[in-house]
Amino acid sequence: MTVPRAAPDPGGEFVAHPPHQEPAPGQPDPPPGSRGGAWGRAAIALSVLLGLVVLAQAMQIAKLDSRADRLSRGAETAKRSYERRLAHLEDRTDALTERVKRSLDPAAVAKHALPSVFRVSAGRSGGTAFAVGRSPDGGTYLLTNYHVVDELKGSDTVRLSRERERLWGTVVDSAPSRDVALIETDEKIPLLRFAATPPRPGEPVVAVGAPSGLEDTVTTGVVSKIRAVAGRDEEYIQFDAAINPGNSGGPVLNAGSRVVGIATAKATGAEGIGFALPIGVACDAFDVIC
Repeated sequence: MTVPRAAPDPGGEFVAHPPHQEPAPGQPDPPPGSRGGAWGRAAIALSVLLGLVVLAQAMQIAKLDSRADRLSRGAETAKRSYERRLAHLEDRTDALTERVKRSLDPAAVAKHALPSVFRVSAGRSGGTAFAVGRSPDGGTYLLTNYHVVDELKGSDTVRLSRERERLWGTVVDSAPSRDVALIETDEKIPLLRFAATPPRPGEPVVAVGAPSGLEDTVTTGVVSKIRAVAGRDEEYIQFDAAINPGNSGGPVLNAGSRVVGIATAKATGAEGIGFALPIGVACDAFDVIC
């Protein structure tokens, strides 16, 4: 065994070096750089592990993205399907609404119309009139056929009646060529409104009048056709609701309780063939009611 010797310090002092230790018998010396290699392998293993984690996360994110895309496409498809179904339901609703509008409830139409419809007595002639507008002094204008009042002699006064009501009216205007006349009364009577468009063939209608003096008579039918009539300048609405003498001048109403025409005539020797003057003709004749 070698005893270490003191080496002189540059400053003149002696410094003792640590003794050299011999490896134990049978124990090899550690190879140089073994600690650095272990740390390197650990770093590589950690890098591989982190790489695997990142790869797994990337794969999971890709799967989630793919699923999100499928859900988005499914939601878009469901939305388009819903919109198509909604549009279909809206179309069906519109069609059903139109059918309801055109379906006839005679009781409802009669209840609405009857308070506005009166029997007209004009000398020896008689017919029907209905309220259509307000006069400047707060009274009421009523429409009827001219042939109902054309036999008045020396007077323009007519009598209006309905149930227990007895009124007096005055013929204030007429259009003989169109077979319409305008009556004014001082009383305030509920008004009937006019249809905005002509009726169509097959459309249901209600005729209200006083045939043979029988007030508040209601009959129903359908429009057959709008046609020209021999000897008349205007086209007429042909319908099959029963009318008789005394209905002349009365309203023909659609399912919405709007007046489409004025009952004017029926075919002689036949049943179910009546004619109504379109309400637009009266509007053209008398501006005060339209």
